[in-house]
Amino acid sequence: MPQCAVWDCNSFPGQSSEDGSRLSFHTFPLKNASRLKAWVHACGRQNFTPTKSDRVCSLHFDSGDFERDLQLELLGHDPKKRQRARKLKPESVPRLPEHHPGAIESKSSKTREHSIRRAERAAHQE
Repeated sequence: MPQCAVWDCNSFPGQSSEDGSRLSFHTFPLKNASRLKAWVHACGRQNFTPTKSDRVCSLHFDSGDFERDLQLELLGHDPKKRQRARKLKPESVPRLPEHHPGAIESKSSKTREHSIRRAERAAHQE
């Protein structure tokens, strides 16, 4: 049974998210090198090369990353009980888990490096 390829995620098919909707699983964009590189980076795993059977669960995408299902919306169906997987927009890239050591922080890398050097100098002077 497939499992989510993102670092420290244990999601599996048939599982529900916190809001009660079914999780969807999405294949890696193996035919698009630049998107594939971004997806692999977002998985947060070292030396990871995805295959056609690897998947990323919907927990790692924002709601804006998915295409709207107008048929469901117009017919008034409950989106939590959807029968088919949600479709990602072509430019969507998964997010790293917030607790991952390499997760993106709000400061730029240069600002972080500057702050670290400043703290090291201050500790050295004491």
